[in-house]
Amino acid sequence: MVTLTAFAPSKLARTLLVVSLTASALLVSSGPGEAAAPKAPTGVVPASGPARAAQMISLYGKGFATDTGNPLVDVTAHGASFATTKTCAADATAATTASQIDSGGVTVASATRLIISIAAASLDDGLDAKSGLETKKDYLLCIYSNNTDAKLVTSNKFSVFPAPTLAATNIMSPVSGPSVGGQAITVAADTSGTSTPASATKSGYYSSKMTVTLGGMPVAAVKVAKDGNSFTGVTPALPAGPADLVVTADGGSVTAVAVYTVVNAVTVLPSIVPPAGGTIVSIRGQGFNSIKTATNLGVAFVAGVYDQGTNPGTACPILSVISDKEILCTSPILAPSSYNVVVTDDTTSSSSATFTSVVSSGSTITVGTF
Repeated sequence: MVTLTAFAPSKLARTLLVVSLTASALLVSSGPGEAAAPKAPTGVVPASGPARAAQMISLYGKGFATDTGNPLVDVTAHGASFATTKTCAADATAATTASQIDSGGVTVASATRLIISIAAASLDDGLDAKSGLETKKDYLLCIYSNNTDAKLVTSNKFSVFPAPTLAATNIMSPVSGPSVGGQAITVAADTSGTSTPASATKSGYYSSKMTVTLGGMPVAAVKVAKDGNSFTGVTPALPAGPADLVVTADGGSVTAVAVYTVVNAVTVLPSIVPPAGGTIVSIRGQGFNSIKTATNLGVAFVAGVYDQGTNPGTACPILSVISDKEILCTSPILAPSSYNVVVTDDTTSSSSATFTSVVSSGSTITVGTF
């Protein structure tokens, strides 16, 4: 026993701190700013996957190989199989008799990790008798030794889920929107294809746990319909051009390539201004910083289709380019009507020498006495 003496300098109070030291080790707890060591993975990783899909999973445990690396489990397809019952067969021979589903093979990565291959179409999902829909199905992953008796070494749960679907046509509505984002969209599933099992009713298999991206960015406020056949969401801000839609659920991912077109459109606040002019208008879009020094940067209110030569509209004098996503201008004096809002830069049209709009004319502003 060692007695350490510590002093509190502010009060000069003497405090005895007793510490027991052993020959083996001194245990020190982590301080407030110290990160705890990450936990080693255990069991099957990932614990679930898509039904009927070729995939690789890992099993973490112990005793899979000797200290010198010699496998202690069967590395053939029979070395790992999947049971649909609550228990695994006692040995590999009994597993075959019990019609357990062979894996695609086993790789001994280390004494504590196996990599199991799952062949395509080998693990089917379940069927909900009440709804007629495909559903999650649980299996037992059974591992067998490479000894002559091929005894069961360990077992772990693995689940498969039906894959999400997308409609063959009319996947998304609308199919285009502004680069600033914020547009509400609806996405539909495939309900017309042939299901597996054959008796199942086709569904989108959308769930609240799934993730959705558009153009590689998360779709916000995703809400799935009760029947799982559609969902709604709000588009993120994206650069102009085509965007892929990717839906990822427990049963895997499905992609619709270039299903949505992002246009350089703007939104306008307020959307109604008086004819006398003088109202500060916020033009919101994306990419304004890249054109803020353009000689022909401008905002115009246009009756009809914009053309710099024949129909340039009436300028809305720019007060400031607030950010990459916002321009402020002062509304001009105009007759009551509805006008398209156009932002221009130095880009020229391939068909004429006039300056073109860098945004679509989809946004309008109404001039009137309301």
